[in-house]
Amino acid sequence: MVRKSLIAIALLAVAAPLAAQEEYVWTSNRPDGHGPIGVMGTRTLDEGAIEFGYRFSQLNSRGVWFDNDSIPLDLTLEFYEVAPLSLTNQNHNFSIAVGATERLTFLASIDYSSRQREQLTQDLIFYVTEAQELGDLRISGLYNFVNSGPYRAHFNIGALIPTGSDNVVGETPFSTPNTEALPYDMRPGGGTFAFLPGVTASIQNEFASVGFQLNSTRCPWARTARASR
Repeated sequence: MVRKSLIAIALLAVAAPLAAQEEYVWTSNRPDGHGPIGVMGTRTLDEGAIEFGYRFSQLNSRGVWFDNDSIPLDLTLEFYEVAPLSLTNQNHNFSIAVGATERLTFLASIDYSSRQREQLTQDLIFYVTEAQELGDLRISGLYNFVNSGPYRAHFNIGALIPTGSDNVVGETPFSTPNTEALPYDMRPGGGTFAFLPGVTASIQNEFASVGFQLNSTRCPWARTARASR
């Protein structure tokens, strides 16, 4: 009788952690409850919650590339009047999210970028162009359609508002003393309104989280007047 009781107690002790594991509930109160720094809109907020965000990123590019091959500078200048030497883009992203209900969260974000481009002309004139501009405004609604235990999933339904400039100008050796339009990679704005659909899902246990996000980067539906000139 004592032996059977000990066996029953041992079985209960083994089963208890398994039952606890099945009842695990997804939480954002841990580091992996938040998405990587480069991913936005990874979770919905509790009703009434407000979250402010700031993210910094820097992109450094150098030379001219075709696929994985670097193109020599002298070869580039045989075909083009100007060859880019380097591009530095420092990007500051500011965001705010508001939990409207337990299932619906509103998110807005905007970028401020500082860009610097070094270039060389065929006449071996070195010059630098710079631009500091606001980018396009993104607004989104995140609707949670799966909220069960360790599982979370929501739709991302957003829009892109072309608040950023798509007509950045600067002085170059070809325009002095006037200015001219700078290359596209110096322009923070796309000049279009766009629809931004997507879906995000994640699963979490005591040890780790795994998730994915599928987003459309830009589904344009209208262009601004200045971009159509």
